Parts: sequence; C-alpha cells; structure tokens
Amino acid sequence: FFFSSRRRHTRQRSVSWARRCVQETESELLAFASGSLAYISSISSAMIFCSLRGHAQAIPCLKWVGQPLEPPHVYNLFTSSSDSSLNHWKCRGDPKDYKNWMLQQSYQKIHNAPIELISTLSKKEDTYLLSYSIYWTLIYWKNNGAEFKELQIICKLQFGKALLETISIYPLNEKTNIIALGGFSNSIHIYTHSVALPQLDFKCSLLGHQNSIRDLSFAQLGSKDILLASGSMDGSIRLWRIRELKQEIMQEEVIAFEEEEESTEVQEQYKSKMSYVFEGITKGEYYNIVLESVLSYHSEGISSIQWGMQKGKEKVSPITPADLCLISAANDGSIGLWEIGKESGSVWTVTSSFGEFIAGSRNAVYGASFCNKQFTDIIAYTYNGCFLRWVWNAAGLKWEPGVVITGHYNSVNDVLWDPSEQFLLSCSADMQTKIFGRWNCSKEEAKKTQWHEISRPQIHGYEINSIVACPNFSLEKDSPHTSTPFKIISAAEEKVLRVFDPPFIFLKTANDFSGANVKYTKDLSNVEYEGKVGKAASSAAGASITQPLTLMNKPIPEGPEGEEEMNPYSFNPENFLSNKVEIPAAKHWKGTFLEKNEPPQEHFLSNFGLWPESQKMYGHSYEIEALAITHNGKYIASSANANKSKDAYIIIWDSQSMKQVSMLLGHLLSVVQMEFSNDDSRLLSVGRDRQWIVYGDSTNLYGNIVKKMPEAHAKSIYSCSWAEDDAMFVTSAREKKNSVKFWIKGKAAPEEWVLDSVISELANVSAVKFFPATSGKRRVLAGNAEGNLTIWEKTGAAWNRLSIIDSNLAHGDTIHRLSFNKDYSKKNPKKWLVASGSSDRSVRILRISEQCFTNRHSS
Repeated sequence: FFFSSRRRHTRQRSVSWARRCVQETESELLAFASGSLAYISSISSAMIFCSLRGHAQAIPCLKWVGQPLEPPHVYNLFTSSSDSSLNHWKCRGDPKDYKNWMLQQSYQKIHNAPIELISTLSKKEDTYLLSYSIYWTLIYWKNNGAEFKELQIICKLQFGKALLETISIYPLNEKTNIIALGGFSNSIHIYTHSVALPQLDFKCSLLGHQNSIRDLSFAQLGSKDILLASGSMDGSIRLWRIRELKQEIMQEEVIAFEEEEESTEVQEQYKSKMSYVFEGITKGEYYNIVLESVLSYHSEGISSIQWGMQKGKEKVSPITPADLCLISAANDGSIGLWEIGKESGSVWTVTSSFGEFIAGSRNAVYGASFCNKQFTDIIAYTYNGCFLRWVWNAAGLKWEPGVVITGHYNSVNDVLWDPSEQFLLSCSADMQTKIFGRWNCSKEEAKKTQWHEISRPQIHGYEINSIVACPNFSLEKDSPHTSTPFKIISAAEEKVLRVFDPPFIFLKTANDFSGANVKYTKDLSNVEYEGKVGKAASSAAGASITQPLTLMNKPIPEGPEGEEEMNPYSFNPENFLSNKVEIPAAKHWKGTFLEKNEPPQEHFLSNFGLWPESQKMYGHSYEIEALAITHNGKYIASSANANKSKDAYIIIWDSQSMKQVSMLLGHLLSVVQMEFSNDDSRLLSVGRDRQWIVYGDSTNLYGNIVKKMPEAHAKSIYSCSWAEDDAMFVTSAREKKNSVKFWIKGKAAPEEWVLDSVISELANVSAVKFFPATSGKRRVLAGNAEGNLTIWEKTGAAWNRLSIIDSNLAHGDTIHRLSFNKDYSKKNPKKWLVASGSSDRSVRILRISEQCFTNRHSS
C-alpha cells in the first residue's frame, strides 16, 4: 500500500486520468506526480498500485495517451521532468500489477531545459504530442503507425520571453490539427498543422483577456464546429466557437484576413470585433473563430477548465452546447460546474459549486477534472497537495464527497506501528502527523483489506522529525483481542516534546471503521460508555481545534445547553454516540463517513481529526532530532540537534509521569537515531559524530556506557537496529564503501562489542532494519539514498543479497525509516509487513513473503 500526496505549490498539470475501464469495471485509472515519481492509482477505491521511477527531478506534467488501435489493456503515459527528460511508460495487461509497467522510451536533453507542459492527441493511427520548456521552446512530436513505439520530432518553435502557461492540441479536420497556446502575453495563439507538412502555421491571436491564460480546453460541437474555452488569471472564462466557412458566407458576414492586402488600421478594426478568419490547407477553405460567451463566477484567477458531457447525455449525437458542461477551478478555492440553463436555452450558469469553504482552511484549487466516462465523478487537487473528490448521487440528486488518496506532501521523517500494531503512524516535514488504519471494505472491487488515513492528530507550525506511541497504562487489557488507547509524543523543529491524547472520535473511528477493539475506559464497556458518559467526560475526550500559529491543539468547547443544531464532529457521546434510538441528534450522523463505512474525507481530517494536546516536555536546548521508546512503553529517549558535546545529550523520560529521569552523555554531535534492545536492557544510539554508543543497566535508567565506538564509520551514522536475539546490531552510513557494518558481542567479554562483518557492496545506506521472526536466520532490510530496498541474509561469515525490491515498489529518494510489524509475522509465518518513509513524500507498506527470496524478486 502506498500513501502519497501531490507536490505542494505546483501549478502545472501533474494529474491525469485514463479514459479506459480497468478489467471491465468502472474503476478509472488516475496518474499523478509527486516529486520525481509518477503514481498509478484507482479513483474509486483510492488505492495506489505502483510508482514509476525514471526521472532525476520533479515531474511538473503528465498525460495519458489513448491509442485506439492498440489492445484494450495497453496503456501509454507520458511524463515530463525538470531534468529536461520526457519519458514514455507502457503497460501491457492489468495496470494494477506493477510488473506490467515498463519504461518504453526516454527522450533525454531534447529541450535542454525543464519541460513544464505537454499535450497529446490520438488520431486514427497517429499520435501527436506537444512539449514546452521554460526556455521558450515548443517541440511538436508525432508517432507513425498503429503500434506506439517511438516519437519523431516534426518541428520546433522558439518563442519570445512571454512564457506559456498552457498548450492544447485538437483535430480541426481529418487532415489538419489545431493548436492553441496561452500564457503571459494575455493572448491565445492559434496554429495549425497539416499532416502532409513538417511545420506549424501561425493563424491568429485571440485577444480579450486582461491577464495571463492559465488553461485551454477544446470540445466538439456537431460534426464540424469546435468550442474552445480559455481560463485566465483575470477570473474570467471565454468561450470561442470555431466553425468552417463557405466562400460565399465568408464574403457576406466577415472580413477576409489577408496580411498582404489589408492595412494595419483594418486589421485592428477586425480584431476589435472578436471575430477572426484563417485559411485552411486547401484553396477556398476558411475557418472563423468568434467569441461566443464570457463567463464570470470566481473571485480570483482561473487555474483549470475542462469540458464534459451533462449527466445522461454521454452518447448524444450530434452534440449541441446544451449537451455540454464545463468544470472550472480557481485560486479562490472554489470549483464551478457550468451548464446552459434549461429556461434560457443559451445562458451559461453555475449549477453546482464545490470546494473547501471552511474558515481558515481555504486552499487554492490548482486543477479539477471529470474522472469517469459518465461525468459523475469529479476530482480536484489543491495548494497543499491534497485531493478532493465528489461523486454524483443519482438517488439523492446531489454531489457527495468521495474517498480520495491521502498522504504527505513533503519528506516523511519517521514511521512506526502503535503498541497494538494495528495502526501505522507517520510524521513529515509538511508539519503533519498521520495515522493509517485498515479499511474493512465490502466493495467487490476491493476484496482484500485496504489501508487509509483515519486520523490526523497534529497539524503543526514546525517540521516534525520523530514520533513515538506510548501505551496508556491506566487501562488494563481485558483480553488479547482488546487494545488500549495510546498517546502520541511528537518531536518537531522546536525545543519541546508535545503529548497528545486520543480523542473519542479516533476511538470510535478505530472500532467502527478499522475493526479494532479499542476500549474507551477501564470500568465501562464501549456500549455503556457511549450511552452513559456525560458532557464533562466528553469534552476532555472530544475533538480538538488548531490554535493560532498552529502550535497547539485544544479541545473543542461544549456548545450551549439545549442547542439542537450542534457540530456532529464534536462527538459528545450523550448527544451523538448514545445507543438510545430516540435521541433526535442522531440525525446528524446521516451522510457521514461512519454511516457509509468509508474512510474520513479530507475536510474532516484537517478540521475535526486533531488530537488535544495534554502536556509539554521541556529539557533540550535545541531542536529535537529523534525519539525512541522501550518495547514495554515505560521509558522514552529523546535527542536534540547539537554542534557541541555539551548539547549532545540524551534524555530518558518516564512515560507515565512524562518527567525527566535520566540524562545520558557521551556523544559529540547530534544523535540521529536511537533504538532500545528487544529486552529493553540496552539503548543503542548513533549520530553525526560517526560513533555509536551502547548504554546499559536499565535499573540505573541506562546511565552506564557499556561500549563506545569512535569513528565507527567514515561519515555520519544515520541508522541502527538490533537483531531479534540482541546478540548483534547493525549501523549504516552514507558511504560509498562499507556503508553497512554488523557488530556482535566479544567472546572474551560479552559487553565488548566488536566488528563482525561488512556489506561492502552497499553504498549510501540511510535506513536499515533487522527482520523479526526469522527462525534463527539473520536477515536485514536496507534502504539507501536513491530509494532502493534490498534484502540480505547472513550465510556463514558473509552476507548474501536475497532480493531487490522492484523499482516500481521502491522509493524514489532517500529512505529515512523502516519499521516491521512484528504481530503480523507472528500470525503469518514466513511473511513480513514493513513500513517505510522517504524524502519522496511517500509512506509505503510492503508485504514480503519467503517466496521472494527463492524467486529473487519482491513479492
């Protein structure tokens, strides 16, 4: 399972959907870019199938290419990158299987500049592609033949210094394509291309917008007419009709545009009429472009527009303007669905509005698109990288929020499993902490359990470096199948640790949504607690809200007594979670994600899913770097950024009182990672001072240094891990050679840890972790700075590589953390579940089986 979001701040076309069904279902494919990776996902099930790795820098634009003459299950995707490359990806077979995806062709350094825009067109046996780079170069490509293999360059155009923001290509007739370009010149430049000529012919420039053109979209009308929609940063949308003119009509109604015969004065008069005429490839063939409508609804600049068909009119022929609809997105956070009014018959009006209209959370919408063939599914992406989705409810005749893919939009710094190992926690440089849980989906398209984000405990004002989950010792486990609520301690780019208590909403979601058996209180059953607990208890266990500067979360205050209309997400058990059917406030649950058995939507996670902060822990002089917790959950270790030895200390905290109980010295610079041994008797720490230290004697709160190894590596040590029997540990550094080293107890002195072996083949290893439950075998999973994952096993005195995780499953950038789910391995022998977090902004859960070691590839 993959969790990722789009790259924040990007304004280019980094989302695209394929107009083909997946194995005869209605699940459409969605491709989106995050960093240097392109992800293939399903819109309806909100699942990512694989990631495509082939670029060295960020992907600003990608496009599907439909090739009608290829088999039904062949998919072509083009991605452009800031590294000046253009990649062609092909899938033969089921797109859900990562093994079917391959890099068909890579075009390197054709532009010699970052490629920001691409547009594609499939026409009979040919495929056309436009690519544009920031150095004002437009390249026109063509693929000849039914089998899509390689593109050939037709021509190149060099523009002035007015950057283009959007490009679009569309068939004008069987022998000619029309190309529209828009950008900072405030004009739409029209070109045509004849299939018989190796050049683009400039025809005219459409005037009228008062600011840069952000998007262009073509739609077919009837058999010959075309509608062109243009969206601008001036907040307006203009509709242009392109029609073919006969010679006699042209002479009567419009002025022929012939540069060699007309004066400048006549040309200016002609342009002011917003009616343009250009000549086709054959003599006597003329086309007229006329401004038909100017639409105004959004208060800020338009970011994207797209044509679609009105619901129930997908197969209408010939198409009239009344059969079309237009979706527009803007920087004011709003999305409008335009249709021609039934009463007027010619006036375009907004029939539905979408977006995030909650105070304080408005984000510019950078793109909105229809994402199924029935035009009943809309997906949008915003400034903060998140997806928004709405699905048409035919029974209720309304649009409803849909399930979307969620994830981080910046580097993922830490991942770990909760004490019960039912949930996965992650934190990121995007200042957010997320919790992912299993979704027991009953849909036919998802026969196996899926993972989704179910809670967002912290939206902070600083980058979050590390987190730990602490069990609640006040609640005793009644049975092996009952878990207790856990607390979260987070460390960000600040000097304090913050403690968060689980709100009632998380416990309710965890039980109803993920199938977990989390107990609310020690004395009452879950049903009794939901029905009997009063307002005093609910406020402390309720949801929370972000305070100014997003540095602290506080519980949501209770509403006035007797108020019938209350926020359904405040989760007052007396009003909303009671098992008494007669309580009228139960109506507020209708339509929420819990009633639909769906994952929480984005607006809920960001506004009502926060955890209340209960405590701060002070003790460090600089920003906190790393956290670790004992396996029994009694002690927490923390370290901070340090440039001097006096600041490179480790603090041991009591997890019940949240008070400092010990301070460990020994390091010279920042401690990057720490890990307690499996029996909690020792603490291993590594840091930027290139040394590791083993602290022992848990009865003395780890105050004794058992062993210190100065200059254990040539560079900073970034990761460490204990073997299952605590008789060996591993350290890794970003070195070109001998990046991974293994240390064992000395034979003469058990606490005299010595170097055992080295994996010389590995380089730049940033994360390493021993496998659990390996029946005595020593296996390790290593992730490096390129995002690769490899599995190694010790045979005799040497380490042999067992498997390489496929590149379509591996990360695309530095891997920061690995975490195994030990409970899964106990229940499923010879299988492992591992989570990983990376700088490529993704969190991944990989299932590894013994079979992959024999087949020498990932399972």
